[in-house]
Amino acid sequence: MPSVLITGFNRPNLLSKVLHNVVKAEGLTSLYIHIDGPRANYPDDMSQVAACHNLIVDLAKEINIRYYFQENNLGCEKGMKFAIDWFFQQEESGVIIEDDILIHPQALQIAELALIKYQYISKVGQINLYNPIAKNVVNKELGSYFIDYPMLWGWACWRNRWELNLNYPSKKLEFNFGNLGMNKSIGVVAARYWLKKINRFTDDSNTWDIPWLVTCWSHRLICLSFSQSLTTNIGYGSSATHTKGISNLRLAPLSESTFDLTKVQFSDKILTQKKINKKISNQVWDMSACKIVINKIKRIISSRFVKHDSQNFVP
Repeated sequence: MPSVLITGFNRPNLLSKVLHNVVKAEGLTSLYIHIDGPRANYPDDMSQVAACHNLIVDLAKEINIRYYFQENNLGCEKGMKFAIDWFFQQEESGVIIEDDILIHPQALQIAELALIKYQYISKVGQINLYNPIAKNVVNKELGSYFIDYPMLWGWACWRNRWELNLNYPSKKLEFNFGNLGMNKSIGVVAARYWLKKINRFTDDSNTWDIPWLVTCWSHRLICLSFSQSLTTNIGYGSSATHTKGISNLRLAPLSESTFDLTKVQFSDKILTQKKINKKISNQVWDMSACKIVINKIKRIISSRFVKHDSQNFVP
């Protein structure tokens, strides 16, 4: 069974739920936990981080856990990078989840099957356990397909893939989306969106997912996704780093199925499903052509009103 890394910071209530969830998962053999340190000038961080430490120390009395507690705060970007580097210094492969992700009881077993099957197929960059467009249909059989989007609300990977991580997209973006075929693979609108988003990335962006996305696309790594979601996110809200508000279109339910592991269908065609790529682009990030036009019209109208008001403003 794969080893598991849980990363956390200052949310003991969520961490408690995730620990309870993961410990009950079938096939757990090795657990790693990384907790970032408290931030300066945030008085509540000290007690909240300490509460996270206590949860882990107490659990370590019952099961074997390797944990790493940072003394100082590294932040989301550097903290996650450190945690995953630390994990893969000790493991060849494994499952990575954050402190707000719940997993399906069979998620680790299914991840292990996928990690073994695609271990030597270097084009496969990661295993997505989260599927934002999945519907919760009870079915003993689980299908799969490949997409270009690495979904990071619960995922599995190999050390040699993670070692390709560019860390920082230096000089903004040196590769050309057109040469990589991303315009055709995820759609022209989506490619433009991501190019702008990547080019806005700086050392102060405090997010680790953009460098990993750039790594996957620059090396043309593709991602296995399952027909049902094997994880879900419970951490959106005011205490979240990035998901303070979240659309229902993006939040998929955790599958309620009990799968026959002998009938998990793994794709032998190592090709991405362009229709599914575009469906994800449209549904998760609102990149349909119609939505883009509507948003553009709204921006034009808004800018005109702002301009009109400023011209009539009398101090």
